[in-house]
Amino acid sequence: MEDNRWVEVEPLGPQEAGSTGGDEQLSESWSRQFVLPANAEGLTPVMTIHYYVALENHNDADSAHLLRRQIEYTLCTDPKNPGDTERWSDYSYVRMPFPGAPTEKDARSACATMPVPTVAIWDGVPWRQTVDSPWWRAGERS
Repeated sequence: MEDNRWVEVEPLGPQEAGSTGGDEQLSESWSRQFVLPANAEGLTPVMTIHYYVALENHNDADSAHLLRRQIEYTLCTDPKNPGDTERWSDYSYVRMPFPGAPTEKDARSACATMPVPTVAIWDGVPWRQTVDSPWWRAGERS
């Protein structure tokens, strides 16, 4: 791609995404999905980016709330149905900087205003070990 940007999948903008964060998720999850062209093997890279409010410590219901970004990286045969046609996938979880206690409205706003990702985030090539994943290298674990 000329500008190294992913293309957003319709419908555009934040979409309700249910319970993607498991037991520690406290609010609705909001997501946007992006694709790159299929590779030589016919697999399409799909990146689904979720934002939601989560517990800081999932073992403590009274722990602080944080804004979390969860990215699902998928190589699939059908980009309209990546979960059922995936051939490879991985996830990253990032605690987003946020002053105070975030709300569901803040999660939706973060999703709506996030920039379109570039191939610097992920180039569509699977990594082989956890320590090779982009979020590990960036030190963004939460």
